Amino acid sequence: MITTPAYRLMEATDQFYNPTTAPNQLWQTDFTAPAVPVFQDPGAGVGIISRQCWMITAPAALSRYILAWELCPGMQATDVERTMQAALKVSSLKSGQRPRMLSDNGSAYVSR
Repeated sequence: MITTPAYRLMEATDQFYNPTTAPNQLWQTDFTAPAVPVFQDPGAGVGIISRQCWMITAPAALSRYILAWELCPGMQATDVERTMQAALKVSSLKSGQRPRMLSDNGSAYVSR
């Protein structure tokens, strides 16, 4: 019988030297690839088809509230920029305040 777990549950405070303690201090962002049905004109002889697209989200780390999201045809830096600008507009941050960003540093996040 195993008496101790083979893993240790890590909490968000274990992950950062400066843990998140208030709303909008840290935002997380990533792309995911949901299968999205695309509806076309039935007169064209095509019904529902599935097409690859990417969904980018910008949730606040403390509340997990999604501030902004967008469906994109690809993973481009301009998509990230547009989504983060939308998140800034709906957040309670004052001009000049910037949250820390957590991403996987994929090409859309590190390209210029």
